[in-house]
Formats: sequence, structure tokens, C-alpha cells
Amino acid sequence: RSLQEQPALRLTFELKRKPMYVHGASTFDVVATPAPMRSSGEKSMVYNGMASFEQGGHTHEYSLVDGTAYYTRRPTGQFDAEGDSGCLPSNSIPPIGSVLSAIQGAATATHLLEPGVVEEKCPGGSMMVFPFAGEDFVLCSRPSSSSWFKDEGFQIFGSDLNINVKYESTAPTIVAPRVASSVLDSCKKVPFGERITPSLPSLMTRSVSEWGHRALRAEKAEWNIFKKAWNLITDNVCGCKGAQRPCVFIAGLSSRDTWWISLPLAV
Repeated sequence: RSLQEQPALRLTFELKRKPMYVHGASTFDVVATPAPMRSSGEKSMVYNGMASFEQGGHTHEYSLVDGTAYYTRRPTGQFDAEGDSGCLPSNSIPPIGSVLSAIQGAATATHLLEPGVVEEKCPGGSMMVFPFAGEDFVLCSRPSSSSWFKDEGFQIFGSDLNINVKYESTAPTIVAPRVASSVLDSCKKVPFGERITPSLPSLMTRSVSEWGHRALRAEKAEWNIFKKAWNLITDNVCGCKGAQRPCVFIAGLSSRDTWWISLPLAV
């Protein structure tokens, strides 16, 4: 595939733990567009990305352009105002090549479930599992309702976050903000690891039938990783399994205050 045929991506992140929120936001979008890697010619590519947040009367913009990560802050609503911009540490952005490689190595899990269960959790799609950064993830591909792409993307479910990936019919232009030359000289490139070639991102546009075809291969998810990952998208991940019981609090750990609580109080 040529670079022009690669789709832009919109990744919607859903963060499940409050300490992970970004500028107070539990959900946000990241737009990623393919671009040639300048140092390697047209046969290698990277994804430029951009995300923005509003907090405290300011718009906070994060961008990744040609391997350099930037941060810009400007007053909310003043899009023409020149904000304060600078570089982010190169290790603050995960290498997208490693993420794509992890997805590329995903193993089918559809055959481990009853058809009705798959249809409920992943309607009309195929289910995969893969590990990344020490965590297990479930991937659900979705069928297409549009003629623009072979499919509409996929969902990724994890214990700390979910990611909804969709393909964009138009690719926005992501440009680097203006940064002082003295600062730009000290900016370091994000370590991409493996070079991303058009053949690797093409996995992002595989049709549902192509995903399902992997079930015919010897790539089968081990039951232990799937069992752990499957809990991420079921309704019984955690919670009280039985009847509520009275709470009993015991003061301790160097606390010298006297505490009293009524036993009939329930959780």
C-alpha cells in the first residue's frame, strides 16, 4: 500500500482510574495521521498525532510531529493567539511501532467462546487477545457500515483503560508549533524502535473476514491469558458477590483516638 492509502486514526481513550486522568479528563481523543519518516525515505513511516484539553481557562495541546513531542498552552478560545510551546521528554510518548507490533501478534479468541457471547460483546466482529507492557488486552474488530473503509476500526479493552479506534475519511494536517531555535536544538526524538513500514500499518485496515481467517491458523490464544483478559469486558470484573454485611472498623496503626461506629451500618 502507498502512504496515501493509509487511513488517519481517531483514538478515543477511556481512563478507568482517576490518577490517570489528563487535565481532569477521563475521556479524550487523539488524532493520528501517517507521514513519511524523513530520515528513512518513503518506504518507512511514522504517525503524527495531536490531542487537546481545556482546563483552568487554558487550552493544552499535545502533538507529535516527525518524532518530536510538543506541548502548547494558550488561553481558551483564542485560537489565533501564539501560545507558549516547548518540547516534551522523548520518553513521555510510547513508541507506536511497539503498539502496532503487539496488535499484529494478537491471537484469535473467538473460538473460545459461544457464538452468542461473541455476538453480545463484539457484534458482528472477531475477538483477539494480546499482551502489551505487562498487561493483557482484548481487541474487538467491527464490521463496516460505510464504503469508505473495509471496516470501522476496533475496540481495545484493558484493566486501566479502553481505546476505541476509528478510521477517518479525511486526514487533518498536523504541524509542529513554533518553538525557539535554542529550545528546538535540545529536543530529542521519540524512540520509535522498529521502523514502521506500510505493510505493518496495513493491518489496521484488515476486514473482519481477514481477522476471522486467523482462526484457521495455528495462532490460538492460551486459555489463561484469555480468561484474564475476558474479565475486562464482562460485567463481573469486580464487586460484592454476596449479601451486604455490617462494617466493623478497628482503630490502630499508631492512632490514639477513640472511634465508634454502629454495627447495623452496611456497606
